[in-house]
Amino acid sequence: MKSKIETRSRKDLRANTYVRTEINQEHVLHLAELIEHGVKLPPIQINKDGDIIDGRHRNEAYFLNDIDQVEVEVFDIDDTVALIVKAYLCNVGGALPPRPKDTEHVVMQLLELGETKKRIGELLQLPTGLARKYVNNVESRMKRTKLIRAADDLADSKRMTIEEAAETHKVDADDLQQMLKNRRTKKKASAEIQGIMSKMFKSLGMKIANNFRNVLDEYQDGDIPEKKVREIFKHLEHLQKRSARTASEWENRFDAMSKPQKKNGKE
Repeated sequence: MKSKIETRSRKDLRANTYVRTEINQEHVLHLAELIEHGVKLPPIQINKDGDIIDGRHRNEAYFLNDIDQVEVEVFDIDDTVALIVKAYLCNVGGALPPRPKDTEHVVMQLLELGETKKRIGELLQLPTGLARKYVNNVESRMKRTKLIRAADDLADSKRMTIEEAAETHKVDADDLQQMLKNRRTKKKASAEIQGIMSKMFKSLGMKIANNFRNVLDEYQDGDIPEKKVREIFKHLEHLQKRSARTASEWENRFDAMSKPQKKNGKE
């Protein structure tokens, strides 16, 4: 497949193709430190529209170092399936190979795009038996996702019946009824998540303050040099930026999950 090397603004790169369930934060910080110390990383692979094929971790590392102009390798890929498959196969031979749940994530996207079980195995270069296992697991999860969306429609509509919601989303009405019962028992736990997160951040803030208090005390006592103190502040800045970026990353993933996949620019 032909490609060309260019320099582009990182702001023009779009990370909207997901072949992992999440970014590895430790790997991002490791790459950020390499960049900070002058190590040149391989070009980020993109298509001509700027969609990232391979290099999500490198892109995040450049962000942490406030680097805008980055080297990219541009491939002429328009098809969504081809984009997902190439991104997945790049990871297979990369520093962080896909985990089973990453592969299932990719299989789900391909199923939503209309690919068959046999075709998915061929595209991802998986043995027939393993491909069948992944597809079966994913189809079970997709069934549950349809039930969740049907339940959401029922919650938003005062007029829709269970039977109508089941017909709209092509699910079994009895399964939907059971889903609604299970959801009522979990509602309280979901409502407590925000409170738990608030307590976590409050506790973290207090721990960070205590650590810096100790650092400044040690500096005043002459136990650590000024350079080391500034390195600690720089490291915290990296972590704070990464934390804010992570929240945005998860929101983008949610947006991608809640919207239908498109193939060749069409629904």
